[in-house]
Amino acid sequence: MKIDDARKEIEVLKKKYWDLVWYARTSPNCLHDDHISMPGIVRIRMNMPDECNKLAGKHSDWQHGFNSGCLAAFRLALGSLSRKPSEREFAKDSFPFLDT
Repeated sequence: MKIDDARKEIEVLKKKYWDLVWYARTSPNCLHDDHISMPGIVRIRMNMPDECNKLAGKHSDWQHGFNSGCLAAFRLALGSLSRKPSEREFAKDSFPFLDT
C-alpha cells in the first residue's frame, strides 16, 4: 500500500471516530428539529446505527472511551505521516487530542 493510500484510509477512520465522539457529546437539548446539530445527529444515526446503539447501551462509557482513543490514535497517525516536520511534531506534542 502506498503512503497516500494509507493516509486516505486513516482519514476516513478519523472522520468516523470524530463523528462518534461528537455524537456522544451532544446534549439532550440538541434533540429537537430546529436545533443546529440535528442534521449531524440524523446523519450519524443513519450511517452508523450500530455504533450509536452501543453509545446508548449498557457499556456506553466504555464505547465512548474506545471511540475517543481511536480518534486520538488516528490523529496521531495522520500527523506522523505528514511531509511537514512541524505537523509531525504537533501531532506528537498534542497527543491525545480529543476536541471535536
